[in-house]
Amino acid sequence: MSEDIKIKGASYEIAIGSVFAVCLTLIIFLLFAVSMGFFELSNAWVRPVTEIARVISIVAGCAFGIRNAGKSLIKGLIIGAAYAILSIVIFSIIDMRVGFQAQYILDILASLAAGALGGALIAILKK
Repeated sequence: MSEDIKIKGASYEIAIGSVFAVCLTLIIFLLFAVSMGFFELSNAWVRPVTEIARVISIVAGCAFGIRNAGKSLIKGLIIGAAYAILSIVIFSIIDMRVGFQAQYILDILASLAAGALGGALIAILKK
């Protein structure tokens, strides 16, 4: 019974962290889109801001979602993977583009790295 509660708790932490990270990314992108028009920024800013937003969102998702520091590195990796899958699906729907792109592999790897970073930070900070 105790193990069942731990699994449900970890699943909940991962779900909350992933959804929070995706929502934060959408808010950051919305603010960035408004600032691009307001400050007349070029498209060269899009990729760096995307990567920075990804890392900030996933690390914040780990901080928001992970309550129990046990196995936080693994939880962070899973949050990063779930974030990658959710963001690929959401942004494919927004772009009305279906199909696999090679860029998705790099997005997944970057999300896993950010999740590992977030999970490691949580492990250190919640000791």
